[in-house]
Amino acid sequence: MRRPLRQSDIYRLDLGYVVRPGSETTNGESRVEPVYAYLIDHPDLTALFDTGIGEVDPETEAHYRPRRVSLPSALHAIGRGLIDIDVIANSHLHFDHCGVNPFVGQLPVRVQASELQGARKPD
Repeated sequence: MRRPLRQSDIYRLDLGYVVRPGSETTNGESRVEPVYAYLIDHPDLTALFDTGIGEVDPETEAHYRPRRVSLPSALHAIGRGLIDIDVIANSHLHFDHCGVNPFVGQLPVRVQASELQGARKPD
């Protein structure tokens, strides 16, 4: 018999936005794309899914024009802090999903093996 699932609370964190240029959209018009992270608070573990927009080179900054909300500020808005997190999982390794990873201290970070392999390749 399977063990029953325990109740989890899931919080969406607003971490800002990027502006996708028209050259990258199907209709040729630029669009604002929100950047979210999710805090999953389970009785056994608290996980953060994605960390938000990191610092990038000037060319990428100008291309996507990000507006950042700091991870500590977003966590504070729901009454939490980095100290409450046990593990981080990244959906993928783009600057708007894992960009704050370097600033989370010693928290374990998980990512798909194929993403990590690709990130370790030159260029």
